[in-house]
Order: sequence, then structure tokens, then C-alpha cells
Amino acid sequence: MLRVLKTNGNLFIFGSFHCIFTIGFILQNMFDRRIISQIVWYKPNAQPNITCRMFTESTEFIIWAVNNETKKAKNWTFNYETMKAMNNDKQMRNMWEIPLTPRSEKKHGKHPSQKPIAVVNRIMLAGTNEGDLILDPFSGSGTTAVVAEQHHRKWIMIEKDKTYNQIAQMRIDELTGNLFEENSIKEKSPQNTIRHRPYVG
Repeated sequence: MLRVLKTNGNLFIFGSFHCIFTIGFILQNMFDRRIISQIVWYKPNAQPNITCRMFTESTEFIIWAVNNETKKAKNWTFNYETMKAMNNDKQMRNMWEIPLTPRSEKKHGKHPSQKPIAVVNRIMLAGTNEGDLILDPFSGSGTTAVVAEQHHRKWIMIEKDKTYNQIAQMRIDELTGNLFEENSIKEKSPQNTIRHRPYVG
């Protein structure tokens, strides 16, 4: 990912406590990437803990990093005024209370870790501008592409599972009025790539 991301480009990584701290350590200590912030996504309707042996896990973490050395990183995209406007003219905090993905966003099929549009929407408006190219190397059911289409961003999605690619295809087709041709999902080894043609305003 770092190899293809532009210098000072934004990188957002989702993870639970099982992996997010390791990822942060690797970014800082092995790649010397600048970490700007950690976002905590609080899920008020999180699933209960069936073991009853620990706290109910109701948060997910998002690392916001910049693709440059810590001391050299500069001029990264952060649309401060947009975030402030979305938060009743107050500074946007890094604690986001957003429910789990609603059923309406899963009508074409389910993905076990599908992110709600509301979360991806906030990230995209904060860290990208119209016309930017976004890469999601674990695109799942295509939420990143859906949000990118809504905000006039170009995108490349990569997902190895054919079933999830089909779900993403249906979601994009519904949004854009059958933008793609039937052969628009190209099989590659070992991954499938859904590639969007450049957005034309």
C-alpha cells in the first residue's frame, strides 16, 4: 500500500484491539510513517458478549497515517471546515458514535465486517478532495466505492472473494444506473479487481 500511495497521501486503517496496536507499531517503527490521529468508532448497538467473561466490545479503531517519514510529512489533506460544518459548527472530535451497518445497506448481501456508509463518508470527506483516486485493497462489499461515487472521487477496489465482488457490483450498479459493463469485474490471480473509469463531472 505504501508503495503506491502518493507522498503525504492519507492512509486510514480499521482494526480492533487484536491488531490495531501492532499495525501502529509497524507503521511507526518499521516504516517511519507519520501517524496523525487515532479515531475511535463507538458502536452504540454493538453485539452483546455471549461469553459473559469480559466487557462487551463496542469500539473499533481507525489509524490515520500519512505516507511520509515522521519528520518530513507535511501538507496532508484534512478538510477541517467540512468536518466542523458536519458537527454543528464545532471541531470534530476523534470519538465517533455511529451505529453498526443498517440492514438497508446489506440488501444485496452481507459481509462480516461491512462498514456503515456514515463512517466511510466522514473519513472520505475529511481526508480526500473531489477527483482524488482512492485505493481500497480489502474492498469487501464495496462501501468505499459507493461513497466515492457519491462524492465524485475516482477509485480502485481489490477483493479476492467473488461473492463480495458481486455484492459490490450490485451496489454500484444501483447507485450509478448500471455504470459498468458485464465484464467490468476482471478476474486476476490471486485477486479480483473492480476498477472504475475516471469520473467525468
